[in-house]
Amino acid sequence: MTSDLPIRNVRLVPAAEQARDVEPLFVGYVSATFGELLVIDGFGLYAWPDGRFSISFPTRKSPNGKVHRTVRATSKRARYEVERRLLLALERQGALR
Repeated sequence: MTSDLPIRNVRLVPAAEQARDVEPLFVGYVSATFGELLVIDGFGLYAWPDGRFSISFPTRKSPNGKVHRTVRATSKRARYEVERRLLLALERQGALR
C-alpha cells in the first residue's frame, strides 16, 4: 500500500533521561505534516533491545484513566505504512541511534 499523501517535516522531540532497563525504551515524541492538511503531534518513538524501533499513535487519557485513541490509521496496512514512512524519515535524519 502506498499513498499519494506526502509525509514531511518529521521531527523528533527527545524524551528526558529515564531508566535504561525499561523495555521498550521511550525515545521521544514525533510530529509530522500530512500533505498540506494536517500536522499531527504525539506519535511515540520506542527502541527495542533487538535494535528495532516502533511508533505508537497519539492517545489521550480521560480523568477516569481510560486511554482514547486520538489518531488512528484506517487499516493495519495503513498503520504499517505510516510507521514505515515515519521511521524512514527519522533514519534519514540520523535520529534512530
